Amino acid sequence: MSTLDAGRKRLGFLPNLHRLMSISPNAFAGWATLQDALKQTLDVRTCEGMTMAVSAVNGCDHCIAAHSYVATTFTKPDELALNRKGTSSDPKRAVAIGSAKSLIERRGKVTDQDLDVVRAAGHTDQ
Repeated sequence: MSTLDAGRKRLGFLPNLHRLMSISPNAFAGWATLQDALKQTLDVRTCEGMTMAVSAVNGCDHCIAAHSYVATTFTKPDELALNRKGTSSDPKRAVAIGSAKSLIERRGKVTDQDLDVVRAAGHTDQ
């Protein structure tokens, strides 16, 4: 089964972004590899929460809609609303999501104090 077919099966539909990336098999394979690596590092609720927060900062209604659709299979609507604001009802997840939001708002400028907060919440450098 191709990566594209696997994604369609997992989501129940084929997102337009995936279809577009599949025009270049190398680009799509690179993206899929990155996604697989992230799944090894952060749980899906944290990844999607971070994605929701970043999409909100960027003002990308398409991304918010797409990720909301995917996340509704494992996240309650009130949690999605918190994620879009850059937080979570789970304290450890809230730090990760807030950090991602801050990273985008501050255009990648991260201080040692920022990293210390993330580490204190129980996240590792990986």
